[in-house]
Amino acid sequence: MKKHTEARLEDAIVDSLTQQGGYVLVDYRTGDAAGRYDKARALDPALVLGIVFAIRTPAHPASARS
Repeated sequence: MKKHTEARLEDAIVDSLTQQGGYVLVDYRTGDAAGRYDKARALDPALVLGIVFAIRTPAHPASARS
């Protein structure tokens, strides 16, 4: 019987989130996201901006301003 390791637990969590939870795994080592993660800020600027633009309210038309 294999010992339970932290890596196996992490893999199980990732599998659950991506297969059942609707999350998408972003691999920052390869592909389009390679090198995009900002370690100093501990975030992905592209994902953060995507969220900000998705939730912000649309600008009011100039004619509606007083």
